[in-house]
Amino acid sequence: MSDVTTPGDGLVDELAEQVASYRSTRERLERGTLPLATSVDGVTFEFQASLHELTLERGCYVMLDGDDGARLGQVTDIASDSARVDMNREGGGPTSIVLRIARGSGLILDHVGTSFHDVRVRLAEPHEVSAVLAGPNPDRAGLTIGELLHAPGVPAVLDSGGFNRHTFMCGQSGSGKTYSLGLLLEQMLAETELRVIILDPNSDYVGLSRVRPDADPMVSERYRDVPDQVAVWGNDERADHLLRLRFAELDTNAQAAVLGLDPVQDREEYAVLADLLRQVGADRQLIESLDQLTGSDSPSAQQLGLRAANLGVLDWDVWAGDQPSILQDLDKPNARCTVVPLGSLGTVEEQRLVAQTILSRLCRWE
Repeated sequence: MSDVTTPGDGLVDELAEQVASYRSTRERLERGTLPLATSVDGVTFEFQASLHELTLERGCYVMLDGDDGARLGQVTDIASDSARVDMNREGGGPTSIVLRIARGSGLILDHVGTSFHDVRVRLAEPHEVSAVLAGPNPDRAGLTIGELLHAPGVPAVLDSGGFNRHTFMCGQSGSGKTYSLGLLLEQMLAETELRVIILDPNSDYVGLSRVRPDADPMVSERYRDVPDQVAVWGNDERADHLLRLRFAELDTNAQAAVLGLDPVQDREEYAVLADLLRQVGADRQLIESLDQLTGSDSPSAQQLGLRAANLGVLDWDVWAGDQPSILQDLDKPNARCTVVPLGSLGTVEEQRLVAQTILSRLCRWE
């Protein structure tokens, strides 16, 4: 039986050749896409690159090589994009080819402020990154927390001067936040003279006052003087001082919160409390502790004392009595670092009270 050729077979073969030619031309053009960057403001840059054998990724360091020298940059975003190219086919009319390329943006880390156009982009070598980033600010301590992910062997160094303002650390559960913060705190205590106050809900950092016996000798030597500068205020055997407060030290809002008073819903009792607290002697408030409420001659004070007793507030361990208060230490610190393991307190209400009171006191310092 002989093969039968239909008129459509030739058309199919021709179409397949055209598709193969299109793909070949497209790949050749895509591979020929030059890795070029442009910056208008001298602070950020945009770039293009071929998707074939792409070496650039988000976070990586790049060298931007121009006629006026090389700049260090860091890629902050990269994604695939398309670009249409119009061409004339051999023996035919014009055609368009859609190229798939990489486009992205980044920040300039060196020679900031100078604009440029169409400079070459290449992956930076670790020694090139180190030349710009590894050295700390000469008048401030550098805090080494590891090495750069995209520049192996180059230390990751934080400028300690950046911690004079708010810093936010976040991550998923199990991502290493506790360990990373512990390392950062150790570096701050060993390399700077910054005052540190730690509200520690899970008692993760009570060990800052001790050096592990199996620690590296060089690291131990750098940390040698730190334990004497750390004081732990808690409610268990690991604490240097008992974590205590005085009712009289609390501001009116905190005192009302302890007694479960709302300034609107419980306006009469709230007003009674505020009035009692305004009655001061020569050097102290009329009501210095909750125990005084129950023993007061004032019926209103007795009612507040009864409320405290019903709420179980009188049984809280956090009340100082004749013990020192942590707020006294915050105002006149005996140690550079104060660790407050909130989880050592018996109730959530006590933990909230201590955290609120300490934060309120710190806000007065700003």
